[in-house]
Amino acid sequence: MSRAVLCEGKRDVRLLERFYERRDGSVSFDTFHGERHESSELKSVEGNELRRFTGRRNDDDVFLKSEGGVEELKPLLVRLARPFFYEWQVDVCLVVDLDERDHDRWDETSDTDRYDDLVSDLDERVGGIYGRESEVEHEQFYRKGRHLLASSMLFDIERHEPTAFDVLAFRTSLEDAAGIADGDDDTTEDEKLDEFLSGEGGETIRRVL
Repeated sequence: MSRAVLCEGKRDVRLLERFYERRDGSVSFDTFHGERHESSELKSVEGNELRRFTGRRNDDDVFLKSEGGVEELKPLLVRLARPFFYEWQVDVCLVVDLDERDHDRWDETSDTDRYDDLVSDLDERVGGIYGRESEVEHEQFYRKGRHLLASSMLFDIERHEPTAFDVLAFRTSLEDAAGIADGDDDTTEDEKLDEFLSGEGGETIRRVL
């Protein structure tokens, strides 16, 4: 089954491009950066890309999409959830930053307040669009790393079977996890992304992708 990976930003997409490139061509992917388009044209261009990806002639396994921020990403997921899951039958993974503060606790056994906030926010948005009987809820954690967790949530709307989608959530951000600084050039960034993928990042991402 095809998979759409919805990301906050361009670096998240670049990380996953590097991740898939390590598979020696076994996974084909395409990318789309929503933040590169004017808002007046975004839905039209986005719609064309999604029709191509979900069409019969599509040869790509994965569609990597960035939105330019979590506040743009969450409504996108909610808006496209029904066609993704029930019309196009596409698997979905959401990639987000939780922006945890230093005093927010996160280890192998603890809960994560900001993660719970994400679930609650998505649940409220889904209920507002699809009806009060519709919801999003946490299903399970696959792995809690130092910087990145992998989990699944359930999307449940009226008159449809509940469907799970995956989540990759950075405790703070990808930049913090990989040690990327503002002055890093593209080569340095790629080296740091590769180093992150060689350790915790790759191990956690492989739980869902």
